Amino acid sequence: MARVSLFGRWSDYQLSRLEVVFAIIVLLVLLSIFLNRMIIILAQAERALVENSIVNMNSALRVYVAHLQMTAGLQALADLQHVNPVPLLEQKSDRDLSTQVESEQLATMLRARTTAALPNYSGEMTEAEAVGLAGGSWYFDPEQQALVYRIRSVEVFRSNLPGPSRIRYRLDLDFEDRDGDGKFSPSVDQFNTFSLKPLDDFQWLF
Repeated sequence: MARVSLFGRWSDYQLSRLEVVFAIIVLLVLLSIFLNRMIIILAQAERALVENSIVNMNSALRVYVAHLQMTAGLQALADLQHVNPVPLLEQKSDRDLSTQVESEQLATMLRARTTAALPNYSGEMTEAEAVGLAGGSWYFDPEQQALVYRIRSVEVFRSNLPGPSRIRYRLDLDFEDRDGDGKFSPSVDQFNTFSLKPLDDFQWLF
């Protein structure tokens, strides 16, 4: 008597209960693997988006510093520590630096400034006001003086911050305090960078 294949028995609804259970388990395992993989792929895309946004903003900030040097001097940077960087980068320059500076590097940074717009920026709000904000959103917290990104892929993200999963960045003036007074003095101190830096330790779990 010819043996009936598993596929043939499936099509004729002749599978035993044990075979049906086994088939369901296999399908669930494959579905779980697929879903886990999709979570990682989406998280990788989210991480790349956040990192690219910060890189673009820091490039635009270098342009802003170059412009400030030419118009107001570096002392003006001392008043901009920890402020909201988004309005700074939205300001329209009263001059076209590309006509004044021949540096190819600066011209590249000028082009980068146009890519510094922050996607899904929701404006200024406190942590309490941002409770219901959707994942994937940015906002500036004036109380903590921090630019905050609300994580969408919370399953593969860890930090020590209580509450919703998020990353906080602060605009910071980095300089060598040569006179030891704790303040930036352009005539004495060595200016290093003016950039967004993370405030907390965090980890993507992939």
